[in-house]
Amino acid sequence: MALNKSKSASLGGYAFIVGFVLAAIIGAATAFNMLSGDLMGISLLVLAVLGLIVSAMNISDKEVGGYLLAAIALLLSANSFNSLAAIMGPKTLLFVSAFMNAVISFVGPATLLTAFKAIYSITRD
Repeated sequence: MALNKSKSASLGGYAFIVGFVLAAIIGAATAFNMLSGDLMGISLLVLAVLGLIVSAMNISDKEVGGYLLAAIALLLSANSFNSLAAIMGPKTLLFVSAFMNAVISFVGPATLLTAFKAIYSITRD
């Protein structure tokens, strides 16, 4: 059974919120040494899949340009938070660094899929 447009957008919206909450949890767990290497990898994989769900369900053809611009800005500015967090202490640096890496894992695959959609749309016409 196919989802209608409103249910699809709603599911994609929830996936977006869950992705950022999970990124914050990963950041906190990493800062307090509660996340092992294998669990970290699985967590980042879950974030990547959620990012793909968000991209596939939420981003229409009209929104591709705006999404790509915002995502590129986010991905490029993610490392600037590390220098700011370094001033605030080691736990804050660990949290911010892990959180931003998790956000990159969430947004990166969605950006890649959206870029593929844009390229396909351009070459199709």
